[in-house]
Amino acid sequence: MRQIVGEFQKIADREIRSSDMMASTSEGAPAAERDFMEIIEPLKKDLEEIKRSCEELEQRSAELQAGITLTDMEECQSVLRRVSEDRREIMILPHLCSRVVEDCEKMKKELKDFTE
Repeated sequence: MRQIVGEFQKIADREIRSSDMMASTSEGAPAAERDFMEIIEPLKKDLEEIKRSCEELEQRSAELQAGITLTDMEECQSVLRRVSEDRREIMILPHLCSRVVEDCEKMKKELKDFTE
C-alpha cells in the first residue's frame, strides 16, 4: 500500500512541477499553448488532490498499523500475566493433589471401617 501511495505521490509531484514550469513560460505563448494550459490547469488541481489523498491514506495506514501493534502488545502482556499466575498455581498444585489423595485414602478407610 505504501509503495502505491509513494508512486502516486511521485507522479503527482512530477506533474505538478511540469505544469508549473509550463505555466511560467506561457506568457506570450501561441494560442495552442494557451489552450493546452487551459487543459493542464484542471489536471494539475486533480493531481494535487490525488497527492493530498495519498498522504492522508498513508497517514491512516500508519495509524491503523500502530493500533494493531498496540493491541498485539496488550494481548502479549495479558498472556504473560496469565503465565505468571499459572506458575504460582502450579506451585500450589502438588500440595492440593496430595491433599486430595490423602482425603480419598481417608475416605476409603472410613468406608471400609463402616462396612465391616
